[in-house]
Amino acid sequence: MSQEMRATISEHEGKKYLRTIRSPVNGSTIEVDVYEVLEAFGVTCSARQHAIKKLLCAGQRDKGNELADLSGALAAVNRAIELEAGRPEQHGQTIVRNFPAPPPKPPNK
Repeated sequence: MSQEMRATISEHEGKKYLRTIRSPVNGSTIEVDVYEVLEAFGVTCSARQHAIKKLLCAGQRDKGNELADLSGALAAVNRAIELEAGRPEQHGQTIVRNFPAPPPKPPNK
């Protein structure tokens, strides 16, 4: 992360999501935020993103205690399940759309 970007995040409420992590490959360290982690793992479902953020920062976000964050994460996971279940094309199912029937044609004269 560039110093320029770091300064921007440091001045924003998002700074509470910054963490220093160590590479298991070479031991070097880097600062990342939860959003970079979500991106790195390809998490695109907003309900999953919300749940992961709550789990990673449970009780640390000044928006309730750990139990409240865990309950919120559970609710977000349940919503993610609902969203995933509503995507039949992801599960090999055929999508059937029920469109209204077209109006009858007038008789030919």
